[in-house]
Amino acid sequence: MAQAQSKNFLKKSHTILICDDENDIVNLAEKILIWAGYNTITCNNGQDLLKAMKKMYKKIDLILLDVRMPIMNGHETLKVLKTTKNYKNIPVILFTVSIYNKDVQKGRELGADAFLPKPFSAKRLISYIQDILNVN
Repeated sequence: MAQAQSKNFLKKSHTILICDDENDIVNLAEKILIWAGYNTITCNNGQDLLKAMKKMYKKIDLILLDVRMPIMNGHETLKVLKTTKNYKNIPVILFTVSIYNKDVQKGRELGADAFLPKPFSAKRLISYIQDILNVN
């Protein structure tokens, strides 16, 4: 089981939780976000994300969440996030392979704030985050 890790907390900045079972995606997103000045927390499945949220939800400004993961998939995780009082107002961007499929429809129904297709570019990732957090 992966442990949530905190990085870059020396700066005062927005904190983004990245959750994806593909380590390459987590590492890429984390490097991009740290380079852009964000704090990051990482985990590899929905169950670990929810454990991290119990301890750190007040510090989390946005969640990047993969749809297809083992143990607890993104939709199951999103449902818990959006129906839990302390988490429901934290924006969630779903990572998905396609933005034109049933995963997106279900994500919309569950309250996802945006959908970021994989693969993604650094520019696109930062743009999505800036739009949702209203920062430049």
